[in-house]
Amino acid sequence: GGVNINIAVALVLQLYPTACPASLLRKFFLVFKSWRWPNPVMLTKPHDANLGLPVWNAYHVSNARQVAPIITPAYPAMNSTLSVSRQTLQILHEEFC
Repeated sequence: GGVNINIAVALVLQLYPTACPASLLRKFFLVFKSWRWPNPVMLTKPHDANLGLPVWNAYHVSNARQVAPIITPAYPAMNSTLSVSRQTLQILHEEFC
């Protein structure tokens, strides 16, 4: 979805802040072609503001089964790709290659 692609693009912009637009497009595909899933895509570390809302945590048992987590940067941090399955991830990987 739109949130996921925006977080992915923002990550590439963080990694290559001085790159020109054409180079950023190329880098985007290079980064996600070789991304080691299920390592999460995160713009910032999740922060718990202690307001009682659940915050995504890589070490939580339910999060260990997530295939391709892309974590939202705002509180409460959550996985925006919960519906991605192994089959969906395989299709995405084929598209990047």
